[in-house]
Amino acid sequence: MWRFSLALYRSRKPLVFLILCGLLLSCVVTAESSGAMNEIVLYAVFPTSEDLVSQSVADKAALSFAIDDMNSLFQEIGSDTRVRVNITDITSEPQSALAAVESLHTSGIHMVLGHFTSAQIEAIKPYADTQGILILSIGSSATSLSLADDNILRFNPDDSNQAEVITSLLNYYSIGDIVPLVRDDIWGNELISTIHEKMGNDTTLDDIVRYDPEVRSYEEVVSRLDTQVGIVLAQEKKEMVGVLALTFGEIVPIIEEASNEKYVNLSLVRWFGADGNTLNPDLLFSPKVATYSVARNFTGTSFSGDTSITDTSVRERLVNELGYDPNGYAYAMYDMGKIATQAISLQGLDEAKALKIAVTAIADTFSGVSGETKINEAGDRIEAHYAYWALGKDVTGDYIWKSVGDAIIWGKGSQPVLHMDGDQ
Repeated sequence: MWRFSLALYRSRKPLVFLILCGLLLSCVVTAESSGAMNEIVLYAVFPTSEDLVSQSVADKAALSFAIDDMNSLFQEIGSDTRVRVNITDITSEPQSALAAVESLHTSGIHMVLGHFTSAQIEAIKPYADTQGILILSIGSSATSLSLADDNILRFNPDDSNQAEVITSLLNYYSIGDIVPLVRDDIWGNELISTIHEKMGNDTTLDDIVRYDPEVRSYEEVVSRLDTQVGIVLAQEKKEMVGVLALTFGEIVPIIEEASNEKYVNLSLVRWFGADGNTLNPDLLFSPKVATYSVARNFTGTSFSGDTSITDTSVRERLVNELGYDPNGYAYAMYDMGKIATQAISLQGLDEAKALKIAVTAIADTFSGVSGETKINEAGDRIEAHYAYWALGKDVTGDYIWKSVGDAIIWGKGSQPVLHMDGDQ
């Protein structure tokens, strides 16, 4: 069973801080000549905002390992090709990501990789489509962005898949009433809408508590959530009621606020998460936050690599560097970096159409540390692996994320194959 250990993470904090100083991703690929050396240059753009910073640390490390491994391969076969990276920082704001893409494209770049949120892809897409720039993304999963014949390729599944596995998780724990706490952006709103569509008659989705992603004080938000849970508890047993938090990294201050004794109703029900907050290491740092999360049986789902084929050497290197096993987005970033490098190595035309053909052809036959990367007609990853994680303690008393199950979907529209560790 894979575990995320706070003690190991703490032992790596100085190194993680150095990685953090670079952060989150959008990468651009081009080929340059430098003397006798043929260079493939990855222009990386990293969001440094608190709500995405933990994810960006893991993605940056994964991309760095992919580059190192490609350079080792080039050296081993006697090639003069090498890969390097230039970095630009951005915020998590959609317009910040768009400005970075525009600037890079103006410099002659025709393919950008990144851990983009759905809100960022929504802002970038019109420019990418009209100006001829290919976007390779992990992180964006909104279903409305699953469109054929555009310049967006996403190396993770769309949220119709995550909605299926979240619904399966809620059914497994016999949750009859859900009170959703939803980030008010394209990702949060579309995901809760899709979950609602997939719920059966045995589950009720109660009034949604939405919040502005730019808010930094969560007292008013948590107060509304507590009130709504109280309304549901007046009609339903607490064992059948759950809070479903569709958030990013702001889950930490939200839970810190919720741990206040005045929010009596929230302390009575189970909490669930999604891939925007599950496996977040910051939930382990504060004893107050971690204690409350464990008491509330916080359990969430996260996009995951295919653990049956994941390269253990890559996993071990990431765990050693980060102090924990990251989610599937990091492993997808590793594979995406290698695929982009191979596409450029083909030395075709340096324009979006040719690059898309090359990337898609390689991805359709590529089996990497995140599993098979085959892309569907809408430009999204077909194979969908998810893991379920719960906050708990290990035998030494340290707070950890521990795996409690997994689910696999073999193509959009398929039902998830669910396995929970408690099943016989």
